[in-house]
Amino acid sequence: MAQYDGFLDVIPEEGMRFKAALKASQTTVEDITTAVDGMAGALTDAHDRFTATYEMNKKKATEAATAQVEATQKLIESRRQQLAAIESEIKSLQGKLQTDLEAIKVEETRIEGTRIGFEAAYAQISGELNAQRAHIAQQRK
Repeated sequence: MAQYDGFLDVIPEEGMRFKAALKASQTTVEDITTAVDGMAGALTDAHDRFTATYEMNKKKATEAATAQVEATQKLIESRRQQLAAIESEIKSLQGKLQTDLEAIKVEETRIEGTRIGFEAAYAQISGELNAQRAHIAQQRK
């Protein structure tokens, strides 16, 4: 092909230029065809190797990315379950808090009732004692 291109200025007709290039390079059409076929075969082999490597690398990358996505999805689901458990625990604790607050009110009411009962008993007994004191004081006169 270098011979062919070199004769371009000297031999304008393509067919003659090709024959002259074959003769000058001591090559036959079969030699050139075999060489071109060999290069085409090498190119096809390189393409096939590239495609196989590409597909293998693509598969590895896709599998790795898919595994990472699945792991992240599992982690998200795990966190959602933990969050649901925590929310459930918070609701339970809020219920216990309400029960405890109501128990405090009940206990305060009970204690207040005891105090009122004691104050009433105190007032009654104190009144009786004051009445007895007054009665005794009247007896001394």
